Amino acid sequence: MEYALVFAMFQIAFTFTVVWYYQHHDKNGLDRNNDIEKVEQEASRLLLSVEYNTGLSKPGETTPTSSLPSLPYDIKSSLVPSEFEFQFDRYRLFKTRNFYATGHKWDELSRNRKVCLGAQTSLDRLYWLLETIENWSGPISISLFAPDVEYQASILFISYLRRCFPSIRDQVSFHLTFPAAHPPSESEKIHEISGHMSCQEPKDVLSKLISKRESSMLKWRETLEYPQNLLRNLAKNGCQTEFTFIPDIDMIPIPGLAEDLDAFLAEEEQENCDKCAFVVPTYEIKVSL
Repeated sequence: MEYALVFAMFQIAFTFTVVWYYQHHDKNGLDRNNDIEKVEQEASRLLLSVEYNTGLSKPGETTPTSSLPSLPYDIKSSLVPSEFEFQFDRYRLFKTRNFYATGHKWDELSRNRKVCLGAQTSLDRLYWLLETIENWSGPISISLFAPDVEYQASILFISYLRRCFPSIRDQVSFHLTFPAAHPPSESEKIHEISGHMSCQEPKDVLSKLISKRESSMLKWRETLEYPQNLLRNLAKNGCQTEFTFIPDIDMIPIPGLAEDLDAFLAEEEQENCDKCAFVVPTYEIKVSL
């Protein structure tokens, strides 16, 4: 009886110690997470800048891998993935599939380069990526808004870009987002285009995909909210380098900018700065000038 009483008291004391430790540990963890979130929210206000990464994701450690087959292939089998592959935003209005497709050299570039370019876009403006990739040699993180049948069109166009342009296949990772109220759906008209996608005509291919949207969809699509801040943060968080560069999709970097930024950020003055944002000048060039 005495042994049983002593053992029971030991269990109570041990349970209290474990619960106190985890409560104390979780509170500290919560404070740290709130601090990190605050820093990220403040940094995301700089739309066009090079920003210091808080270190939440490390190169080569958390990157999912995704290898997409060459076209043509059965797009229907990959149109609507399992529900667990999507993540809600904090307000449960949008769902995201992070790293739908990952660049073949993504891990290598994320380890060896200082700057990753992150940009957000809708499908109709994704062709700007072709100009960006010509001038940017580092990793690129693209968050793409793809409601309803645009999800199907997006994965078709992403597969097309990866098949036809090796630099996109190697350097770019894609993240897909859609409203919870307008989840991915299928269209036979869009599926039929998969066998007629010439690598020499990317703008024409994209135009054909977009033109297959039904008029009933266009009625609500034109007034649909575009979650710019969410998409920008998804693109930024997809980067796994020390710094991120977050221009709009139609802001094309000058040739050699990635290498110039690597050299600049490797200088001792920049190396010693723990939390810095460096503004990159932007110029608009008119053909008439």
